[in-house]
Amino acid sequence: MRVTLDLNCLIDIEDYRQPHVEPVLDLRRLAEAGTVELSIPASAASERRGADKPRIANFGQFQRWVTELGFGHVDFLAPILYLDFSFLDYAVLGGGPGSVLETEIHEVVAPNMPHQSPAPHQAGKLRNAKCDVQAVWCHVHYGDRTPVVGPPRGRVGG
Repeated sequence: MRVTLDLNCLIDIEDYRQPHVEPVLDLRRLAEAGTVELSIPASAASERRGADKPRIANFGQFQRWVTELGFGHVDFLAPILYLDFSFLDYAVLGGGPGSVLETEIHEVVAPNMPHQSPAPHQAGKLRNAKCDVQAVWCHVHYGDRTPVVGPPRGRVGG
């Protein structure tokens, strides 16, 4: 089985957020045993891990953080490339069916958010929405995966 983790699953591990950390730890153990294959959308590196944590500066830094969390053997799924958002070595060019799929996902995941060029007060929200859209896009585009999505920050416990 192939499983795609989102950023919130990694934060669950880093912050040991109960009760959400236990299933993620179980998946990590299954991956270590070779029972499941884990993947993470590379766009997760573009999302802020928390208000008190600095933004990831380069993809190598993100890979080290993922390894430090105990995920030494994961596939990083390349999302559609966006300037000032994506990491060049871990993104694919947009266009054609991939971009159509992304637009369709955006309409479901973030229907009230513009696709690009938000008002200044919406820039952070658009970045978060874009990360969510890209995570779903990776899951669908690369197929044959089970998505695991952690709880959004600020809504832990239910």
